Amino acid sequence: MTSVNGPDRNEIKKPTGDYEVGYRRPPKEHQFRKGQSGNPKGRPRGSRSFHSLLGELFRRRTTIRIGGTEQRVAMSEALALAAVNKGLKGDIAALKLLFGLQAQISEQNQTAGARMTDSDLEILADLQRRLRDDLQAQLATSEARQ
Repeated sequence: MTSVNGPDRNEIKKPTGDYEVGYRRPPKEHQFRKGQSGNPKGRPRGSRSFHSLLGELFRRRTTIRIGGTEQRVAMSEALALAAVNKGLKGDIAALKLLFGLQAQISEQNQTAGARMTDSDLEILADLQRRLRDDLQAQLATSEARQ
């Protein structure tokens, strides 16, 4: 069966015959030598991984406006504030993202041994309830306008 990415491994033609060179049988002088890497030069010095590049971008500082005043904050903080503001405006995708991240962080904290107190859980439950109520009110007003 052929998939979107090409034929399955089972469908790839196997070399047939007793010849030394041919389909999927390169000449010996063009095969990798034993103990030699297929990429002998390796990754160039100075090239950065995607993870380190994102980390650097998130640490950069940017200027944002909060309530009429400009503040310099880390890019990660600016992105988090933007997601929260979108969520408060009723953006369902932003709410899903925020609640998903909150659940991941909560799970990581619990596995790392950091336990949430009952008051922490109450605060989170109250925040979720308030966000849900705000979202429902906004949806009701937008439906009433239509």
